[in-house]
Order: sequence, then C-alpha cells, then structure tokens
Amino acid sequence: MKLSDLVNEPGGTVFRLLSLSGFALSPAVFLLMAHNVTIHAMLFAAAVSFSVLLLPHSKKTVVTAFVMEILSVVLDAGFALAGRFIAFALLYYLLSILPLVGSSLRESMEMAMDDHKFVTSVSGWEAALNSSRMLGVMVWSIALPVLFVISCLGKAGEIVSFVAILLPYIWMSVRGCFPRARNRPATASNDTPARKLAVATFNEAALPSRVYRTLFGKMTAYMDREKPYLDSGFSLDDMARAIGSNRGYVSRMINTCTGMNFCQFVNGYRIRYALSLMENEPGKHNMLDIAYRSGFNNRPSFNMAFKLYVNMTPGEWMRERENAAARQMQEDQLLSIGQEQEQSPLPAFFLPDGRS
Repeated sequence: MKLSDLVNEPGGTVFRLLSLSGFALSPAVFLLMAHNVTIHAMLFAAAVSFSVLLLPHSKKTVVTAFVMEILSVVLDAGFALAGRFIAFALLYYLLSILPLVGSSLRESMEMAMDDHKFVTSVSGWEAALNSSRMLGVMVWSIALPVLFVISCLGKAGEIVSFVAILLPYIWMSVRGCFPRARNRPATASNDTPARKLAVATFNEAALPSRVYRTLFGKMTAYMDREKPYLDSGFSLDDMARAIGSNRGYVSRMINTCTGMNFCQFVNGYRIRYALSLMENEPGKHNMLDIAYRSGFNNRPSFNMAFKLYVNMTPGEWMRERENAAARQMQEDQLLSIGQEQEQSPLPAFFLPDGRS
C-alpha cells in the first residue's frame, strides 16, 4: 500500500501511527530526563496526540502532524527539566490547537473557494464531515484549557483530566477519526460528462440495496415526470416529502448512489434542461431567461454551474454550436452544388467533336 493510500484511507492510518508514537515517546523522555513520569506529563502528551488525530487527513497535514509530535517531544524534555506547569501548559495548548485550527480552516477555505471541486467533486458526506470536524475543533479548543485547570485541583483532578482525554483518544485511535463513507458504488470519473450530468441513468446493480433501488427509482421518476428542479426553491425537504421519506435518508441515498450531494444532483438536471432549451429553441431565449427557466436564481450561478458541468460557458457553447451549424450549412451547399452539376447535361460545345 502506498503512503498516499494510507493518508487518504478512512480513519487515517498514518495519523494514528504518528499520534501513538508521540504518545509513547513522552514517558520515555521523562524517564530519561527526570527519572519519573507524572500524570501532568501524560496529560500534555495525550492532548497533542489527540489533536493530531483531529487533523484533516491529507498529504499536506502529514507534515504538520510530524512536526507537532517532534515539538511535543522537545516540550516534554523542557517540562521534565524545568517543571513549570503554567508556562508549559500554555505552550502545549498552543501546540495542540494552533496547527489544528489552521489546517481545518485551510481545508474549509479551499473547499469553499474551489468552485469546481465543491460543485463536481465534494460529496454531501464530505461536506458534512468537514462541518463536523470544525465543530469538534471548536469544542476541543474550549475543553482543553478547562481540563488543564481541573488537573491543578490535586491528584483527583489530574486523574479526571487525564481520563477525560485518554478515553476518547483510545476510541478514536481504534475506530479512526471522521472516517469517509465506505461501500460507495463505483461511479464515472469526475472529468467525464457521464459523471457531471449522470442524473437519471444508473446501473441498478451498483446500488447497494433493494430499498435504495426502489426509492432511487421513485425519486428519478419523480424528477423526470414533475420536473421539480425547475423551481429555484426546490429543497431536500421538498424531495423527501414528494417521495415519502425523510431528508436524512434521501441525502444519504443520493450520496451513496451517485457520489453527489443534493445540490449537485439537482443542478445536473437543471443543466441538462438548459441544454435542451438551447438546442431545441436556439435564439428564442436569452441566457438570463434560460437560467430562470432552468431553475437557477441568477445568471452568475447558472454560468458557473454550466461551465463546471459542460466545461465551457453558455456563450462559448452557443458560439460553438453556431459555428458547427455554419460549417454544416456550407458542407450541405457544396454537396448540393456537386449533385446539381452531376445531374445537369453538358452543353454541346463541351462534348468532343461538337457532338450533341
């Protein structure tokens, strides 16, 4: 297995290994430097290692995790020699929280600013997991100083604080932190039109269960028959009510069956409808009218979605279609002229010896 596979593997194998290694090195450092291991030392080590597990699982953050564990060992050595709890508690807190907050914010900003990735690649589960991670980071950044303060309340406080970090740390080390959804059926590549506009034709054998197949067929039939996506206010709740389910189950079904979230799924229908208008009624509607008729709220969102799904803007698509139509007309004219020349008799003076 490649390193990239371990990094992106659900549960983050590399991150768990780095976290456990750093946690195991801490008592070794204290035994070497101070000849004893305190609960405060283990508390600090667990805090940093727990933050490593919370990092977004990507190649970029592997380096961040490695540096965090190295700096944790350096702080362990300094704490073993100096023993100043308050100063080192602040340093351990900054080491635990700052890289975690920075990496999580960077991932969220990249997801929000990369329109192509967000519209065509990010599934509903990935967006939900990103939100869950940000919530977890906020809770952890508030809980950690509280646990440090509790640890100052005697031996009982030290034990309570250490156990409060150790138990979820062990659980997340075993189960993995924020795993990606598994057992997703194979879908077409993100770069193919089949992936970008595959909104009604799916291989039923690839759907994970009979219940999903039945409900998914009911949903696509409803979309084809009623065309609810033409209403710009069409929501996940509306879809759930229409097919007799709930929003959580419908969202999970769309993600599992297509790899898309609800907005991506609906926008695929809208773009396909816009293309049919542009093909069947050329010149009859302007782009803003097409955007509104297809279910978009405004021209910019229509242009962005169109380019992401069709790899060109609506204007570029129309110009390409007009150029293709002009070339076809020229070819038809040349063919017609050639056929007329073949069918018409030549004048007598063009015949040999003047014979008619």
